[in-house]
Amino acid sequence: MQRSKTAIILLLIAVGMIFASLTSAMIVRRGLGGDWHALPMPAIALWNVLILVGSSIALELAQHRNSRFLRLGACTLGVLFIGVQALVWRDLLLAGYGVSTNPSSSFFYLLSGLHGTHLIGGIMALTVTRAVAATWYWHGMGVLWIYLMLVFRWVE
Repeated sequence: MQRSKTAIILLLIAVGMIFASLTSAMIVRRGLGGDWHALPMPAIALWNVLILVGSSIALELAQHRNSRFLRLGACTLGVLFIGVQALVWRDLLLAGYGVSTNPSSSFFYLLSGLHGTHLIGGIMALTVTRAVAATWYWHGMGVLWIYLMLVFRWVE
């Protein structure tokens, strides 16, 4: 049990460092030239914050009550997050903001796609194990998304 907790802490630190370095690069890149155009965040993107917070709450309740139903609910909310993120990408693409439109959009697609990939891994972990480490990882992904939303709002 202690090894899995240590492993997940190290994994979360590594993932956090990856995202910190990429957001740092985004902030530096913004200051380098006049080609940075703020990405208009679709309103639906804010729903994803609530979805992940709700998922974490469901997962905590599932852990404390030993509830498979609540655990399934947490995973379902994770899948919903991925679906909503696909809608965000669709809305941005329809508005003319593709991956290569400008540096701001490139960073958004990179960071949100990388986060989504980590979230899919978290969903898979939650479906195959009840380990506390998987729960910690899931909460870490929720905190990471809140961090990313704050960064995207701050770096306009």
